[in-house]
Amino acid sequence: MAGIFGLGFATTYPMNIASRYLHLTSKYRPKDTALREEAWQGIMRNYQSIFRRYHNLDHISDMLTKLQGISEFIHHPMDTELAIIYHDVVYDPVMSDNEEQSADRARADLSSFGFPVDRLDRIAACILATKDHRHAESQDVNYLLDLDLSIWGQTPEVYRAYCKKIREEYIMFPDAVYRAGRRKILHNFLDRDALYHTHYFRSRLETRARINIENELRLL
Repeated sequence: MAGIFGLGFATTYPMNIASRYLHLTSKYRPKDTALREEAWQGIMRNYQSIFRRYHNLDHISDMLTKLQGISEFIHHPMDTELAIIYHDVVYDPVMSDNEEQSADRARADLSSFGFPVDRLDRIAACILATKDHRHAESQDVNYLLDLDLSIWGQTPEVYRAYCKKIREEYIMFPDAVYRAGRRKILHNFLDRDALYHTHYFRSRLETRARINIENELRLL
């Protein structure tokens, strides 16, 4: 069987993420390729789960691509990339500890590759911050949070497609339950002084994001 970092992907984005993952995890034990390939296979299986309509590898690819455009603002770019890759590795709409499980998964994988504790802590902190998306002391965390919700500030057409995918991920809930939960989440964000934590994203996406969210609320 061809190695997962070799031939074998029919689409472009997983190949790019896979290659990047191999590079990001090779610093301390570069010869442990099989171990890193095994870890990536597990990550990929999770993200390619059939019920994941939005929180899949497309979402990770989008965040990594956008990260390249703001690299000058990131203090620890490699750790931020790894946090992006792992931040939704565990995702179950009916569970409340997805972020904790994702952070634990990152710690387990990366510690087996020889990552030091300070890097593990930094990556885990980024992942855990996606639980409530509150402003953090770390600018790297704030940029990651803004990347995660950058979809909110896209065109109305893109936002509507995103809303459809989110609803499909919560298909196990009847409309009344979903709408009540979704309204609560969106109002929680709209009540904040700003949706985005960094000037870069706030100046570019804040206004459009608020309009998109308000339009969604009117349709719920």
